[in-house]
Amino acid sequence: MKARHKRAFGYISEPAALGGMELFPSRASLMTSPPIWSQAMPLHSDDLTPEEARRDHWDMLGFLALNATLGAALGFAVAFGIVWFDLGGVGTSLSRSSHPVLPTVMMAVPLALTFAAAVTASAVMTMPYRKKKQR
Repeated sequence: MKARHKRAFGYISEPAALGGMELFPSRASLMTSPPIWSQAMPLHSDDLTPEEARRDHWDMLGFLALNATLGAALGFAVAFGIVWFDLGGVGTSLSRSSHPVLPTVMMAVPLALTFAAAVTASAVMTMPYRKKKQR
């Protein structure tokens, strides 16, 4: 394998430093080696079966959907609180408006989306990752 030097970007692709892989493989090595997706990954004793993985993914999607729904509900509750308690005169302005629905929706939907994204992101960051086999 031939090392290629890229001084303009400040890195050198040494096969030994990359675990035996070249950063920029030659055309000949690409044509002779099998594609990486054709190589089967070995199953370890702690890997999930396809059914267990599918069930785990659906459980995780349900968990994320629940958190997104709770975050959106929290955002709508905050928007309702802003209007109800007349913070910044928003409730008064909406009550005197000839078309109060559109400004209310334009305030409530972005708040709900922001809160949904924040709650979902915090749920992902605090989610304990354990494999099903270890339970």
